[in-house]
Amino acid sequence: MVSFDALGRCVWKILRNVSLL
Repeated sequence: MVSFDALGRCVWKILRNVSLL
């Protein structure tokens, strides 16, 4: 099971990438 912290970072990176678009 993936840790919540790792998952949160992954989601945060995606949100930043989307905001840059």
